[in-house]
Amino acid sequence: MASGGGMEVEVRVVGGARSCFVALPLHLIEALSRTSASGDLPPVLALDLRAAAGARWSLAWSGAASRSRAIEVAQELAECISLPDGTIAQLSVAHSLTRADSVSIEPFSEDDWEILESRADLAEETILQQVGIVYEGMKFPLWLDGHNIVKFVVVSSSPKKSVVQLVPGTEVAVAPKKRKEKYQDVQKQGSLKEQVETKALLRVQAADRKYTHKFKSKGIELGVVLSYAVLIHPDTAARTSFGNLQLVTISSKSSPKGLTEQGKEAGQKKGVAVPKRTREVVVYC
Repeated sequence: MASGGGMEVEVRVVGGARSCFVALPLHLIEALSRTSASGDLPPVLALDLRAAAGARWSLAWSGAASRSRAIEVAQELAECISLPDGTIAQLSVAHSLTRADSVSIEPFSEDDWEILESRADLAEETILQQVGIVYEGMKFPLWLDGHNIVKFVVVSSSPKKSVVQLVPGTEVAVAPKKRKEKYQDVQKQGSLKEQVETKALLRVQAADRKYTHKFKSKGIELGVVLSYAVLIHPDTAARTSFGNLQLVTISSKSSPKGLTEQGKEAGQKKGVAVPKRTREVVVYC
């Protein structure tokens, strides 16, 4: 239930703060205390800010007092939730918050995950110290090891409420975020490997004259024979998994023409290896 509405406040974005909890000016803390039946404020307050243009932000306060008459917000948090410095908004406070049983979060980027990868348990511990409330889709920073800042996104929470409070008993699950390009590279390498291993045993015939390009130059008729290409029927190409304009390597299955058994024996006696004739050509289907 929200109360304390109608109080106009100013937001000041500050550097050097190391928490997602905001700091409230003393006059605002006193005003909020007067609205409480007991005169005391709970350890964590959920603050709702609404700008005149309709923008809305959810923040948490845990007792810190600002040095000015404005609400002070850590620069990193302000960037995550797109809260501009100098924002003028109406403030309301939720005195009763639903406590979260569990929260699932994931690093905002692959770079954030690489910083966190070996210390996911540290994030689970730190979030309870630096973050008071969360909601689905919320982006927020955590300050780890005194100098590393890792940004997260809330994936889900239980129970499913608009805003839930993190308490010592809340279970926090951190999901990994792997680099997509690495996964795509592995897929690409696997695809290339499959292409390299694709083989087919086909009978090759010499192209006839209809594939000879004829033209005249200075009154002399010339003919250019199509070379470095293999023409395959579309059905054969589909059956053997060859694609149009695919670069392939062909090699003869039988012995090269003109090489006799006597020549083979002579080469073997002299220790000379008989090279296997291969050629790279383009497939036309």
